[in-house]
Amino acid sequence: MVNKRHTNSKAAINKAFISLMNEKELEAITIFELTRKAHLNRGTFYLHYKDKNDLLEQIKADFFNHLFMILDDEIIYTDTAHILEKTLEAFKANYPLVAALSQSTNLDFRKTLADFIYSVLLSIDNYQFLIQESYDIPLDYALEVYMTTIISIISHWISKGCLEEPEQISRYILKIISVAN
Repeated sequence: MVNKRHTNSKAAINKAFISLMNEKELEAITIFELTRKAHLNRGTFYLHYKDKNDLLEQIKADFFNHLFMILDDEIIYTDTAHILEKTLEAFKANYPLVAALSQSTNLDFRKTLADFIYSVLLSIDNYQFLIQESYDIPLDYALEVYMTTIISIISHWISKGCLEEPEQISRYILKIISVAN
């Protein structure tokens, strides 16, 4: 019973926080306001988090860990389009969270996204060869073009409200980066 209550209170805090993050900047959110919106007391908040920055970091980490779990399938790493689609589906399904993370001035979402993409790339056999061959320039430049392109398209899609389907955005990315399998 206690564990379920613990999980429910964390979920309520997270939901309230994401809602508030979509309304205002992190600095403008108070713990009082957050706990009132979550229908919990401040003590419950502090059982789970040190402060609102800790909450933001934990939410971000949980989301990207969730993404890695979705992508934790060896078969998926043989198909770039599938990786993109699964990632974009998770972004669309969690749009309020993703929008809040991407708009936060306290969190470098583009860097977090770049780190995520790079870690996925490391899991793909011959990714260096594929990227360098596609661009025919030194790997560090090719990788920068590749990563920036993906991040820019995803960021733009998020800023538009994730209106297009993930498959369409995946096709746009693959067309531009020309590394489609």
